[in-house]
Amino acid sequence: MKKLLTLCMVLALLLACAVPAAAAAGHRLQDAGDDFELKDGKLPGQNVLPAAPGSAVPTPHTGAVPSIPSIPGVPSVPSIPPIPSIPPVPSIPSVPSFPGQSPASAGSPQPWPADGVLWRDEGLMMQTDLSFKVDQPEDRGMHIKIYRDGTELAAMLFIGGPGSATVSIPGGTYTIRTGTGSDWYGQAASFGNFGHYEVMTFDGGSSEVTLESGYVYTITVNTTASPDADSVGSRPTSYDAF
Repeated sequence: MKKLLTLCMVLALLLACAVPAAAAAGHRLQDAGDDFELKDGKLPGQNVLPAAPGSAVPTPHTGAVPSIPSIPGVPSVPSIPPIPSIPPVPSIPSVPSFPGQSPASAGSPQPWPADGVLWRDEGLMMQTDLSFKVDQPEDRGMHIKIYRDGTELAAMLFIGGPGSATVSIPGGTYTIRTGTGSDWYGQAASFGNFGHYEVMTFDGGSSEVTLESGYVYTITVNTTASPDADSVGSRPTSYDAF
């Protein structure tokens, strides 16, 4: 009986010691929250799967994001090359203008000048009178240029419709060019690109004529000349050569 009582007391003492220990352990777990003790990088009872080749599995305590493993056989997307810049469009050069290219290049048509001398080299002596008589339609004018020695302009005349004009120049050798038309653009542009231009020809088809000092010469165009008069012809020339 005494031994049994002693055994019961021992059990009671053991129970008394176990209850506070369990209560203390439960309190410790409650207060610990997430502060679990890790063993070998895992919680008690947690299994860690082996990592696949070429991949990284983060440890629970670091929180690192695993890298995405590459998929064998899938080619990578090539990078898009930069789009080349478009070169600037070169400027279009302007079309050069040429004398007589069109009447528009000479400006707007002008009224006809009066019949007579348009211009004369005042440095030349007045020794020989040269007259022109022209029979042409009323709506047609004639511009006459007289060149000394074939290159030096000595005088210019204008005759509108049928008419005549006279200029005094020194004796010498001359070339005479004529331009005819309706739209007049001034002394420099004459009748423009749409005019008709000729050079007068004399004995043997020469474009030069020699005038003696102190004489009076008359050139008729499209009119009935005297039977004993020298023949005067013409041949076409360009606007630029006029």
